[in-house]
Amino acid sequence: MKELDVCHSDAMKELDASQVQSSKSCKTQTQACLHLTEDIDKEYKKMPDRIVENTELIKNSYKEFIEEAQAAAARLSKVSFSDLAKSTEKSLNGLRTCYKIPTTL
Repeated sequence: MKELDVCHSDAMKELDASQVQSSKSCKTQTQACLHLTEDIDKEYKKMPDRIVENTELIKNSYKEFIEEAQAAAARLSKVSFSDLAKSTEKSLNGLRTCYKIPTTL
């Protein structure tokens, strides 16, 4: 009977030690989860500000792009169309001369 009591006592000590270890492990994991949750909450609260910042950056970038495209288009239409007209007229005159076609029909 004494051996049974010793065996039972040893099993109870091992069970208690296991419970203490499990409790410590659970507490550590719970603290880690809480810390992670706090960090996530902080980052989540920053998101609207970041969205507004990025939206403003995109708007400004788009505005600059449109302004540059409009300026380039204006320069191109002023310079290129007149140059194209002159070049076309010169080519037509070259063809007229080559084929001896009068300027007015």
